[in-house]
Parts: sequence; C-alpha cells; structure tokens
Amino acid sequence: MPIRNFLKAKGVVRGRSLAFIITVSLHVALFLGAGFWVAMSVLQREEPRFEGKQISRPKMEIKKLQMPVQVKKIRQPKFKQTMAAPTTTSMDFKMPAMGGLKGAGGNLGGGGLGSLGFGISFDTLFGGDASVGNELVGVFYDLKQSETGDPVTMNDKRYCYILKTFMESSWKPKILEEFFRAPKKKHTLALIVPVMDAKAAPDAFGVGDIVEPKHWVIHYQGEITAPETGRYRFCGLGDDVLIVRINRKIVMDASWSAWRGKITDWESRAPETGKFQNFDTPQSVVYGDWIRLKKGQPVAIEILLGEIPGGKFSCSLLIEQAGKTYKQITVAATEKYEGGVRSVLPIFKLGEIPAGLKEKMKINPAQCTLEGPIFGAGY
Repeated sequence: MPIRNFLKAKGVVRGRSLAFIITVSLHVALFLGAGFWVAMSVLQREEPRFEGKQISRPKMEIKKLQMPVQVKKIRQPKFKQTMAAPTTTSMDFKMPAMGGLKGAGGNLGGGGLGSLGFGISFDTLFGGDASVGNELVGVFYDLKQSETGDPVTMNDKRYCYILKTFMESSWKPKILEEFFRAPKKKHTLALIVPVMDAKAAPDAFGVGDIVEPKHWVIHYQGEITAPETGRYRFCGLGDDVLIVRINRKIVMDASWSAWRGKITDWESRAPETGKFQNFDTPQSVVYGDWIRLKKGQPVAIEILLGEIPGGKFSCSLLIEQAGKTYKQITVAATEKYEGGVRSVLPIFKLGEIPAGLKEKMKINPAQCTLEGPIFGAGY
C-alpha cells in the first residue's frame, strides 16, 4: 500500500506525518552511514606486519696481533784481499778511464775491480763467475753426457770427430749443445794454466762432482781490440786442445801433437815451431799465423780448450807483435828440439791480471812475461 494511502487510512495528521518521515529518514541515514563506516573499516584493515625485534649486536674489538720482530744484521760478503796492504791510512788512486767495456754489471773501464787487484771475479785460472769488463766468456761441455745428463758412449776418436764437426760447421754452438752444459759460465782475462789435474776445469765450472775429468771442452768467445795497429801472432800449447779463431778463421792449432791435425787441418808455417820446449811439458811451442789488427777496431775471437784422455791439463797462450823488441834467451838444443835464441813473449790478456791470479799462473820469467799489450777495449 502506498505510504500516502496508509497515512490516510490511519488518520494521520498531515503536519505530523512530515516530521515523522524526516525522523525516520534521518535514522535510516544514520544507520546506513554507520554500516558503511564499519564495512570500510573492516575492508581497509592493514595486513599485519611481522618485524623482528632489533637486537643490538655488541661490536667486536679488533686487537692488533703483536708479533715480535727481530731485526737481523746482514753481513756483507767479504772480498778476498789480494793486494798488498797499504802503508798509509789514506788511498789516492786514479780510476781507469771509461772505455765501453761490456759486462753483466754495466760498462766499466780498465777491467773493473778485477784489474785493481781485489780478485773478485777471477777466482780460477779458467775465469770467474761475474763480468767486470771485456773478458772472454767460456761455456763448459761434457761430451760423455747428453744435454739431459744421460750417459753417452765416448772415446778419443769420437771426441775428435765431434770437435772436427764443430769446426766444419763454422763453430756453431748447436753442435756442442747436444751435450751436457755446465749451468754457469766463466769470464777470463787470460789463459795461462800450469800443469795440474784435469779435474780443475770441471771444478772451476761447479760440476766437478758430476763430470769425470776427461772428454770435456770449453768454448770461449768475445772481442779483442789491438792497442796498436800492426801484425800479431799467437803462440803457445794446450794439453790437450788449444785452438784459436779470429774473425771466423783458425789462426792457430796448438793442441798436443798426438791430436794436432785430427781436429783441424791447420798447420804452422812458422820456422820457430818445433824448436823450443813449452814450459814444463815434453812438447814444443807452436807459433800461429800472422794477422793484421787495427788499433781500436774490435774483432771477434773464439778459443777452444779441451781434455781428451784425462790425467793432467795445461795451457799457455802468448802473443807476439811484429817489429817489437823482446827479451832474448838462448835455449840449448836437445835430442828433440833444435833450440836457439828465443823471444820471451808476453801472455795474451784482455786486462790487468789481479795479484791473486798471477800467483796461480806461476809465471816463469824465463819463458813468458806478464808485461805486455792489453787487448781489452778501453785500454
């Protein structure tokens, strides 16, 4: 029934009915508003958040580890003194002129410390471990072992064949590098070795405990510079092998007579060869070919030393300049040697010889002299 008809049927007064309607409408509106607010409150409720309680962590205190430090005083190596003790408390010497000498530690003039007599580098007759100038550099090979140290069958004949092959290959190190090579090299100013045990060479190169003292060879290389323009020749003798090559040409084979001609085809054309006995050996001095050298012009030099059957080893390498005046001595004739007047020649050297090394050379002044030209650059 429509509200209007209902009101008329109940006899409601018109003025009051309007108030009643307004009241009812307000209540309905309030009711609806309250319901809407409740619904929205429920729908908009935030999801619960789970936050852990913050725990204050104690800060760790880092302590420095205190290690006791011991400072050791390093002692510097003491060099063997081979010079005579000075008579005064002050030293006054002139440093040698810088001459472009080639060495592992830079350029030093005049042969470096070795020439001053301290004997620092030249600790053996085959050379020293360090370079202080323009020395010859030697490499030691044992032909009885392969490059890896395996045994190699070797005899005198095969030894000579290998060295001859080396010569014919223009002295290429590749031929010798197939055999055992000592780790260290030696730097030498001269090659004067009195008669001694052949074990001295392996010992000098630090391999005496693994190399039997026979069928070994040393290949020296370097450059020399003549102090004066002129004609020169080498002379001397090696027990067993001494061969000299200048600018890729063999100029002397002064090997022991039993092996001479079996390694090279070189023959001495000097009339003096065969006349005079060499030092304390039952062999004659061999004189090499004359060669012309120009002052200040470096030339390549190679020297081969070797021991074949073992036993004793010796070597002497001297130099002679044409036109120079040398001390003369008379050598008596023997059953083997003609004898006659012989020049006392200087040893071939590339720098001043340290005092300690001079003693080891045991120079006989009647046979050779330490006084003479120096073939190292810068002198």
